[in-house]
Amino acid sequence: MTFGILKDIKEGEYRVICTPIEAASIVAAGHTVLAEHNCGEKAGFPDEKYVAAGAEIVYSAKEMFERCDLLAKVKEIFSLRIPPA
Repeated sequence: MTFGILKDIKEGEYRVICTPIEAASIVAAGHTVLAEHNCGEKAGFPDEKYVAAGAEIVYSAKEMFERCDLLAKVKEIFSLRIPPA
């Protein structure tokens, strides 16, 4: 399974749904983790921590939607972030 960590874009939201430690646990279970660029930056987790945990950094929400089996974030997914088919 490919698990995606989306960056929260809601104003005032600084949490991230999955820390690098949790990402490492998902990778250790045999899954792939994609982390949207800077998804954990506001929570104090730079991209380098996700890479060290075994995640791949992805630079567009469109690619996240195309490649992931499961997407997760703290707040609701805004419809404006869902790319057209």
